[in-house]
Amino acid sequence: MNASAGEECDTRGETAKCTKLCRISRCGDGYINAKAGEVCDDRNASACGSCNAWCTAERSAAKATGRIEIGAPGDLDSGERFILNDGINSPIIFEFVPANWTRSDEEDRKFIRITGTASDLAIAIKEKINAQVYLTINAKVDEEEDDLVRLEHDFSTSLGNKAIREFIGHGTFLFAGMAGGRAGDCPLDSGCTVGADCAPGLACVEGVCQGPSSPASTQ
Repeated sequence: MNASAGEECDTRGETAKCTKLCRISRCGDGYINAKAGEVCDDRNASACGSCNAWCTAERSAAKATGRIEIGAPGDLDSGERFILNDGINSPIIFEFVPANWTRSDEEDRKFIRITGTASDLAIAIKEKINAQVYLTINAKVDEEEDDLVRLEHDFSTSLGNKAIREFIGHGTFLFAGMAGGRAGDCPLDSGCTVGADCAPGLACVEGVCQGPSSPASTQ
């Protein structure tokens, strides 16, 4: 072994403990050592990013999704509500109110008027969700089922896997998600190999998740 040349080991070929570069094999070193059972390595040994904490399973980036199935608007009571959390910004409360409600939205909650058919209410929910500047979740009414609102996170990240909290006493309204988001969750200064490893707002620069104003990203 030639330590002066930077060698940490030398097994005359790659083994589970020593890479062909004569470096001790470690999950998180950015080198995929198949002899050690590695199938990926995103330059960190945490559970974040596109590779698990043991470098034994790769994860493709994906957006979290969810759905809201609308029941009969007449079943709703004023004050019933649901909460969306995008995992990035503060959660937002959406509260159902009577059709003749005159007050505007408050800072901590957004009001949805109970009016019309289930299809009308689906459109109202969609529009209210999409109007929120600090909510990285997009809503759309299903093309075939007009009483179904589909939700999708704006970013491919596991941070969006936040359950929809609902306080509605009628089983005709069903909420599912948010779930299914993968990768895109490594924090600032974490190791990375691609941008999909890093949390929203960060970029993979020279193997490290960096913000837009960090020295490495502005050179």
